[in-house]
Amino acid sequence: LSIPYILIDSQDTIIGLSSFWQEQLNLNSYQNKSVHDFFPNLSEAITVKANLSRNGAACETEILNVISDDGSSIFYSLKVSLFPSDLSESLVLLIIEDVTDSQIERELIQRSQDVAKIGAWRLDFINDTIYWSAMTKKIHGVPKDYQPDLENAILFYKEGWSRDAISMMVSESISSGLPYESELIIVTASGEEKWVRVIGEPEIVDGKCVRVTGIFQDINTHKQTEIGLERSEQSIKDALENSMIGMAIVAKDGSFLTVNKSLCQLLDYTASSMEKLRFFNIAYEDDIEKIDTLQQEIENGHRDTYQVGARFYSSNGDLLDTVMTATCIRTISGEILHYFIQIVDISNQVNTERKLGELLSVTKGQNESLMNFAYIVSHNLRSHASNLTLLSELVLNKELNEEEQLIALSNLSVAAAGLDETIGYLNEVVQINVEGNNALKPISLKRIVERVLVELRPSIVQYNIQVNLEIPKMDKAMGNVAYLESIVLNLLSNAIKYRRIDLNTTIAIKVYREHDRICMDVIDNGLGIDLSKYGNKIFGMYKTFHGNPDAKGIGLFISKHQVEALGGRIYVKSEVGKGSCFTVVLSNPNE
Repeated sequence: LSIPYILIDSQDTIIGLSSFWQEQLNLNSYQNKSVHDFFPNLSEAITVKANLSRNGAACETEILNVISDDGSSIFYSLKVSLFPSDLSESLVLLIIEDVTDSQIERELIQRSQDVAKIGAWRLDFINDTIYWSAMTKKIHGVPKDYQPDLENAILFYKEGWSRDAISMMVSESISSGLPYESELIIVTASGEEKWVRVIGEPEIVDGKCVRVTGIFQDINTHKQTEIGLERSEQSIKDALENSMIGMAIVAKDGSFLTVNKSLCQLLDYTASSMEKLRFFNIAYEDDIEKIDTLQQEIENGHRDTYQVGARFYSSNGDLLDTVMTATCIRTISGEILHYFIQIVDISNQVNTERKLGELLSVTKGQNESLMNFAYIVSHNLRSHASNLTLLSELVLNKELNEEEQLIALSNLSVAAAGLDETIGYLNEVVQINVEGNNALKPISLKRIVERVLVELRPSIVQYNIQVNLEIPKMDKAMGNVAYLESIVLNLLSNAIKYRRIDLNTTIAIKVYREHDRICMDVIDNGLGIDLSKYGNKIFGMYKTFHGNPDAKGIGLFISKHQVEALGGRIYVKSEVGKGSCFTVVLSNPNE
């Protein structure tokens, strides 16, 4: 026989066996050897079943799990039956088969079905029966001994669409012989609604359906997740479409997958035209680099979202100021799917802030102009007032002779004329504040310097100061007499005030052209300034550098703002103990 058999007598002694077991047990001679010696782990089962067979009882095939000496698990199929013989004693036939591989495969299939919640079913029209596997019964929520019938099986499907659908599919499958598959809702024995996948395949014999076999799978968790996802996606779409904020879903390559109405209205594009563009086609060039840097941080996993001020072009080329928020949407494994973009227009806010900044700048300029004006009024009018007071005292002095009184009256007339001229210059200062650069006119720097030297002559004579002038005839600069006179007066006064007492003081005033601008240098050999220490404070208000008790730290501050009001600039080069050179750069009338 080809089957793996072993024949034993009433004492369980082997009297015959197949070639298979001869090879497996390595037996050339088996007479007088007990089967229990070779199958100790099956000994009890063999004894029980052999005795039952000898007594005429039928024995079903049994699958036995045996643990071998090395710890491995072996499955044997054991079938025992009485063997017809002419001998006086009863012989028993043992069919012992190693079914480990098939049993493991069967268990794996069963476990897979349990994990996947897949059950089997069969509708038999010949015997008019329905078979449900254990998993199918479990899915329906019925006990293991439940016996289904066709009518009750249909009633498990939810009334309405699901019950109508399964009835129609089964009927059509029986008549057409075609398989069917669908996802439907059942109501379990406990009243729970559950999504299932049902698959049926008919078996046709002689043109007639004799049975339908199929599978039954519980997909409720998956389906509920799917439905929830669909609802979430729909909610996102609804929010996207109805939001007053511009929103878009952008692919990794920058193409627009979805755009809402608000974004289309903001950028003046249609949805179809935007979906043909890429994100960086509408972004302002100067903002692309910072956006790209933030995108790189997302791709490197350092962040999932960012917010940045960015500008975008509308369809007509207008540049819009916005705040953009980008959020990365990833898969479960972390791979980037796409980006969710929100764009809020802040152009009005930016314009308002810009106008506010301009207004503050104008206010600051007006305050500085007012300060300049107050300084000039204080300085120049005070000088004239002092002269007029002194001359008036001389005129009224009865001790002076007639000639001296005439000289005093003559000087009083000159002083009054000077006051009138200064008032005229102050009027020009007001015009500069009102009209800006339009009120400037060509002014002779030589004339300005000479006027200031006359005013400072007493100090120049007193301290024996040598003044050198290098001012060409074509020396005019765009300006205002009052401002220019104030600037020159400040620079020369400082040169005198901060002279070195151990040296003969010299002051040089040079006027020249450089790059179509008019430059004026005021150079002295005085105390000098430590620029490494005070360089950033030279032109600050109330900044002093030599400890002079009379210093107020206002002159250079005023001069700087006066120069800038004339559209120029001022800077200094200085070295402690060697003197300073202040350079004033002004506009050329021929520009």
